[in-house]
Amino acid sequence: MKKKIRCLASVAGLSLFISGCSGTPQVGKDGLINGMNEKDIEKQTSAITGLSGETKNSVQKRQMAKPETEFFPEMPKNTLKALEYDKLVDVNKVRFKNGGILTLIGIQMKKEGNRREVIDFKPNESTKFLKTMLDSQKEVYVEIISGDEEGEMYGYLWIGDDKQLRNINALLIQEGYAKLVRVDGVNYYDTSFYQIEQEAFSNKLGIWKNAGRE
Repeated sequence: MKKKIRCLASVAGLSLFISGCSGTPQVGKDGLINGMNEKDIEKQTSAITGLSGETKNSVQKRQMAKPETEFFPEMPKNTLKALEYDKLVDVNKVRFKNGGILTLIGIQMKKEGNRREVIDFKPNESTKFLKTMLDSQKEVYVEIISGDEEGEMYGYLWIGDDKQLRNINALLIQEGYAKLVRVDGVNYYDTSFYQIEQEAFSNKLGIWKNAGRE
């Protein structure tokens, strides 16, 4: 039976448990997160950026200097779960201290099966880049689309702090280590990922270096 996700946004000493509150997203029987709306996103973002508890009527809080988080490529569409990074178990799979394993979705970084590919994937370089990005992170943030946080998960990985949060899936596309793969029923970042991919292609980065050449 799928567990309810206790979503924790913990950045710079700030913690916010979002699950268990009325109207917050949970994992349904199909393993998919549901129930997220703009107010939930705003509440989560406030916690991440250090603005939790702010009200429009609080003049003092409005006047205080507060950090504003920059998101790449855009703000998360679902709540984030803070987990301790352990190690990479594959080019697109990350394991955490709690035993959970996340498969990065929306991207492809290696040849799959016997399918003919016109792209020169670079799994070794992709793994090295991803490992370098993650080894410096004690805590990372998982945007779970399906699965169980203590088991097999599928979704997006975020790194950063209260100043900047970056989507690892998008960074891999930006640097030319991955190509966009559209997932049926999951199109949260398709537009952003496509734009980033076009820039990487135009600049002949990574897997696009020899694209279009015979």
